[in-house]
Amino acid sequence: ITRLKPDVVVGTGGYVSLPVCLAAVACRVPLVIQEQNAYPGIANRILASFATLVCVAFARAADAFRIPLKGSNGAGDRTSDRRGCVVRGNPVRSTLRWRKREDARRTASWMFYRKGCDQTPRIGTEDRVLAVFGGSMGCETLNDAMAHAVTDMLNKDEHLWV
Repeated sequence: ITRLKPDVVVGTGGYVSLPVCLAAVACRVPLVIQEQNAYPGIANRILASFATLVCVAFARAADAFRIPLKGSNGAGDRTSDRRGCVVRGNPVRSTLRWRKREDARRTASWMFYRKGCDQTPRIGTEDRVLAVFGGSMGCETLNDAMAHAVTDMLNKDEHLWV
């Protein structure tokens, strides 16, 4: 931190971020926390008390930090607190943002082909694609639920791609 002299340090959680972010605080470098989950992990909960700003993907995550959403004191009034939470959503890389549904279908077809289909499947306009993904504390529950449900879902709906 002292060698790089950053203007700001952004912590995204996990055990690796804790010592780096604490070092930034010790060196008086502003700290911003970015929490992408609905419920923050322990590292971000600890670091939030030192952060200049906490950015959350969901308003519900702000409740777990016990920091008011910036711009509101709970009654809808403006506040000038330096610290606070802002809801910013999750950053998504541009390659996952499609302007047209056809582009998304073409990409999904290619992904199914890469995962072992003998030929590139054609996802038609009447078909629906369900993308299921998760991480952090909820991923095991989500993955287990989908593993149990996916066969039944596909058998019941011939226009569904998972």
